[in-house]
Amino acid sequence: MFEQYSIETAPENSKDLLQNAFNKFGFVPNQDKILAVSPSIYQAYNQSFDLFLGKSTLGFLEGQIVLMTISFENNSPYCVALHSWGMEMTKVSTKIINALRNGQQINDQRLESLRNFTKQIINIKGI
Repeated sequence: MFEQYSIETAPENSKDLLQNAFNKFGFVPNQDKILAVSPSIYQAYNQSFDLFLGKSTLGFLEGQIVLMTISFENNSPYCVALHSWGMEMTKVSTKIINALRNGQQINDQRLESLRNFTKQIINIKGI
């Protein structure tokens, strides 16, 4: 449906961004290959992702809880798999990862409250 670019075939201003993704992950995720069509949107995506996980008051683990909950609630197996991998790489508990992957309760009241809040926002579409 959408063209997926490689580092070699991407628009010139997306090539470094794709290379950065490869250097960071050891592969280029599919959404990066698609976003490369528009270097400015691709750059904005990367910056917002980095700001959310790195500069948010939530903290890295809490940010991952939000992203995994969104991925599960939106029924996105690709995103669930990608964020699971990211959580595994950063040594998040397997119990937390499995609970999020299956839409189940987290055995930590604070994290479970965040998961439920995120789930409610997604289900009411922010209204």
